[in-house]
Amino acid sequence: MNCFAAAAGNFVLRNGQELLRESREYIAWEIDWLEGRLGDLGFSVYPSATNFILFETKDVGLTAAQLVEGALEYDVLLRNADSFFGLDRWHCRTAVRRREANEKLIEGLSRALN
Repeated sequence: MNCFAAAAGNFVLRNGQELLRESREYIAWEIDWLEGRLGDLGFSVYPSATNFILFETKDVGLTAAQLVEGALEYDVLLRNADSFFGLDRWHCRTAVRRREANEKLIEGLSRALN
């Protein structure tokens, strides 16, 4: 282990709980923001307690596969969730990221829908 790794490890050990709390608060804030924007675009959004958001595409008239393909044209990556247990061709998942990336996601989805 080099001195930089040791310093990073010591920092996390001393500040881990505070870092974890701040991360959870930030993710919760971004989840709320993203859920609202996805809903504004016409998607049905499932409540999330993780850094992923699951949403349904049926109300916008596109299958998950169609939306994934259309969003890719705008450099937006989505996960087609049709292979997840209990879900079907209308379900996508996205990761919750920093605000700039989340704004890019919403912009790309908006363009893909038009």
